Amino acid sequence: MEFNSQICTTREQSERLIALGLKKETADMYYSNFIICAKPYYKVVEFMNGCVPEDIFPAWSLHRLIEMMPMSLAEDKRYHEYWDLNVTPIAVIYRNQDEEDKWIGECMGRGMYNNIIDCIEWLIKEGYFNKEYLV
Repeated sequence: MEFNSQICTTREQSERLIALGLKKETADMYYSNFIICAKPYYKVVEFMNGCVPEDIFPAWSLHRLIEMMPMSLAEDKRYHEYWDLNVTPIAVIYRNQDEEDKWIGECMGRGMYNNIIDCIEWLIKEGYFNKEYLV
């Protein structure tokens, strides 16, 4: 039996998240010499008194990325229209009570992590992403 599931962001995906402005300390995992470690990146930073070697790089699990995204968006507070987060294997969308979808970027066929990162990029640009997670 062969499994091809991805447990965290790749180095390239992590670099993209950092370029978007995510704090490295929000990462719940890290790479060290190409080994994935399931320990929060900020704990490594604390342990090393802020002097983290270049071979230690932050990584995010899928759950952590979803956890940082808003579960709903208030589009128009006058009409109480809310868009709730829906994550599927092929797309990340926000859907309102009328089953209308707000598609976030070109999500089809690029993989779940890339879909989530596309959505985070859109959320940042639109001002919906939690600023506490950004540098």
